[in-house]
Amino acid sequence: MDKKFKPGDRVYHRNLKQYGIFIGYAWESEEECDVDFETEDGEMEQKHVSVNWLEPVQKTYSIDNIIEYLDKTVFYKYYPCNVIDDIKESLENLKS
Repeated sequence: MDKKFKPGDRVYHRNLKQYGIFIGYAWESEEECDVDFETEDGEMEQKHVSVNWLEPVQKTYSIDNIIEYLDKTVFYKYYPCNVIDDIKESLENLKS
């Protein structure tokens, strides 16, 4: 089985309908793993679950994070260009 999760990855358990943080695969098999799940009261509860029920949670970025990333790109840093300026301006307009 291909390892598709790394420790620290955010995951969603489809059956439990809970979000959690992947801890690691079980030593017996890569088909099972340990996950820290967020409970309703904000506590973390570690559970041993089947990997088949897990889905990776996509990271989301704010517009400010994207603009900051564009400012830090090596290409833009040394070769400022209108295309990136236009994208940054469009993102700023989206915020408004």
